Amino acid sequence: EARLQLIEKCKELAGFLKNLSHPERLAILCYLSVRPHTVTELVQLLNISQSATSQFLNRMRSEKLIDVKREKGFSFYRLGDEKLIKLMKAFEKIFCENGVKQ
Repeated sequence: EARLQLIEKCKELAGFLKNLSHPERLAILCYLSVRPHTVTELVQLLNISQSATSQFLNRMRSEKLIDVKREKGFSFYRLGDEKLIKLMKAFEKIFCENGVKQ
């Protein structure tokens, strides 16, 4: 019973980590861990096309990693999962000595 629960949790974690395994997607999540951003802001920060940025955001929305808030005609993307918020803060402490610059 406990072993099966551990295996199920490990499968869940492996899928979660797989969703983070793309460099640009991970960079988007790093920026969103600091504050919400629009697509245009992310395009400028990452120096990738708007279409690629939108595809990354749509995929992460479908995976429930991020959500969107519409405000004054703009769509602001933000982290949408409490576990992910904690994980991104831990990543920042471990891998980004000076924090995420915007």
